[in-house]
Amino acid sequence: MDATYIPRSHKDVICECYGQQGKGFCIRQPPINVSYFAVILVFIHLILYSIYWFITTQSATPETNDIGGLTKIAFTALGVGMATVVTAILFGIQVQSESLVFLSSIGVNVKRRNRLGRVTAEFFEISEIKDIVILEAITMQRVVCYLAIVLKGSDNNREQLYPLFMKSSPDLGTLKVIYRDVHQLLQDSRAS
Repeated sequence: MDATYIPRSHKDVICECYGQQGKGFCIRQPPINVSYFAVILVFIHLILYSIYWFITTQSATPETNDIGGLTKIAFTALGVGMATVVTAILFGIQVQSESLVFLSSIGVNVKRRNRLGRVTAEFFEISEIKDIVILEAITMQRVVCYLAIVLKGSDNNREQLYPLFMKSSPDLGTLKVIYRDVHQLLQDSRAS
């Protein structure tokens, strides 16, 4: 197994060669920007502090000007709990890496791993795969290129597309390299 490492400006692309029978590609996301999460946590804290301040000024009696220590503890616990939940959600939905392993005699394995370690995988047998293509999607602001596997439909169904590397969003140059290698292996497997 020969592995090459191709550093990119914002992502890491690793290509592994399994002889003439297959190739693997893995796109890793950069580490989490801690300042991004710090800004979110500060924002949550400011919102909760504003709510706390509003409640204390509205419900405090003029004599005591205090609503009690229990409310302070409750708001502190609520703030910590909300900050923890928001951080876990944002941390958990981010994809750490996406990989594609193509073995010409077996099929394609597509794997996605999030920051919390959860792995989702899909496997497509070589007999299910019709082709692999690069497609374009047009949004309001830009044109997005992505790689997709064209799956053969059953007797009455039409063909289906399975998009690859949607969370990683590699650039067109990287997609062309992956397409060229995987498409060549697909054609070689059909020839033999």
